[in-house]
Amino acid sequence: MNFNDFIKSNNNTKKYSQNNEKKESIKPTTEQIESIVDSYKNLSQPELLQELLKQTKNQKAKGNLNNNNIEQLISTLRPMLNEEQKSNLDAIKKLLE
Repeated sequence: MNFNDFIKSNNNTKKYSQNNEKKESIKPTTEQIESIVDSYKNLSQPELLQELLKQTKNQKAKGNLNNNNIEQLISTLRPMLNEEQKSNLDAIKKLLE
C-alpha cells in the first residue's frame, strides 16, 4: 500500500460535519503503516523528496492537506530533531509551501 492508497482508504479520518461534530474516524493499523514505510524504504533521498512533493501537491489539490497541517506536523517533529535535521526540515518546509 502506498501513501495514496492509504489516504483513499482513510478518506474520512479527522473530518468534521458543518456543525463541528466529529465524524467517524478510522485509524491506520500497524500493518498499514508498516506497508507504507516498506514501500519507501529503498528510495534515495532525492527520490523520497520528489515523492513527498508529489504527494503534498496531490493532497493539497484534494483538500486533504494545507499549510496549517504542515506547520502543525513540523511543530510536532521539530523538538525531536538535532540541528542538522531541523535545517533539513526547514528547507523541505519551504519547498512544500
